[in-house]
Amino acid sequence: MITPILKDKILEYLVLNATDLYYTSTDEELAQQFEISDRTLTAILKQFHERKFINYKPYMGGGFSLEISADAHDYILRGGHLGEFEFLERQAEKLEKEIASLQSVAPKETYDNIKGIIDTMLAAASTYKAFNP
Repeated sequence: MITPILKDKILEYLVLNATDLYYTSTDEELAQQFEISDRTLTAILKQFHERKFINYKPYMGGGFSLEISADAHDYILRGGHLGEFEFLERQAEKLEKEIASLQSVAPKETYDNIKGIIDTMLAAASTYKAFNP
């Protein structure tokens, strides 16, 4: 399973090991570093490329090169995927408190629907935390 923690570890590794913002390796070598398959690694690198954290250039034979963007550095400094998720979790908790103040003034059905959505978000957040060692 591709977890936010795995993606954070890979991105941080690339940021820290890129010489002059440039990194080159083989799929097999980097995948072994994280004990994942080549296909999983490729999927993660493609996502990083789409998010503009890296400029990913795969080569025939399993090699690749990439350039690391300043955005990747900033993202890691802000806590990466896990930090992004924790921020969203705090926002959902804040929203839950604000919605609770509406309980006495909002129609019951509306309040119950909104409360159910927030409870679902918070339940997903706690499940997500299970991936955090």
